[in-house]
Amino acid sequence: MGIRAASAAVRDGRFADYARRLARRRARRLVRRVWGPTVWWRRMLASERWLSATTPFFRSAGLRFTLPYIEMHLVDHCNLKCRSCSHYSPVSPERFADSAAAERDFARLAVLFRRVAVVRLMGGEPLLHPELDRFVIAARRHLPSSRIALVTNGLLLAVQPDSFWDVLAAQRVELQVTSYPIVLDRALIKARAAEHGVACTFSTRVRVFQTVPMDPEGTKDPDEMYRLCGRQRRCPFLLEGAVYSCARIAMSGILADRFAAQLPIGRGDRLALDEACDGYDVLLFLAVGAPWCRFCRCDAAYDRAWSGSRESPDEWILPAVDPSRPGVPT
Repeated sequence: MGIRAASAAVRDGRFADYARRLARRRARRLVRRVWGPTVWWRRMLASERWLSATTPFFRSAGLRFTLPYIEMHLVDHCNLKCRSCSHYSPVSPERFADSAAAERDFARLAVLFRRVAVVRLMGGEPLLHPELDRFVIAARRHLPSSRIALVTNGLLLAVQPDSFWDVLAAQRVELQVTSYPIVLDRALIKARAAEHGVACTFSTRVRVFQTVPMDPEGTKDPDEMYRLCGRQRRCPFLLEGAVYSCARIAMSGILADRFAAQLPIGRGDRLALDEACDGYDVLLFLAVGAPWCRFCRCDAAYDRAWSGSRESPDEWILPAVDPSRPGVPT
């Protein structure tokens, strides 16, 4: 809405309408800037300095904070083996999470935090778990106001019984389908979801995977790798009663077992929920880089086209280069 539009509005006696539209447009633009994902105040509220300064006040006032996000595996393995999967699922042995342990973890999160904004149940491929419904019900029981999502590659959705869809609908759980370059009957999946009243979304098409190689030498500065990655600020991971900064750390034992890689997890790399006095302890833990970040070569990250895994160590561990073309990732 420029000068010409304003002049026309004045000429036609519609200046009040023009002013209201302009005000609404400016207000929407301001809201987008203030509430955007990368604005300064979001970074400040997640910073160690801010949390350290304000935690005594919040504790003395008896206030509880919100955990913005948490994710967890229902299974570690997967029926779609993606090359360089960041959760190491192609080389993971079969492991099914324990639903009773998960319920205890959800209950503990409900005590520590006023609410958990987003909970994502994933894998691996979560639909491989025979007790998937127990996780969904437990999550909703203890986290009634959370946005809970089940993340899947979609390969098994077409054969799911009505009971699967009914429990998602009853527990208000979203279905989030990651769109890999595979054949899926999207129309059928959307129809089943709509029939049972389940919110179902498909991600944008995955064409590349970002590869962040691990360096067993562990010579990098953890704080610098944390700054480059930023993953810890948005992908905290829940595993067997403890919170990790991200899935790469929590699942690193898979690489260690499969390829004899020395990627040890130390005490400072995880926080047991039972050891946290309140949610602020968890937020403070997540506000800084973990010592394990010294293995994560965020400075050497690169994109590679999506393809099936060969289950080769160079998909995850340095040196991840083609010997015939030095410096060029395989």
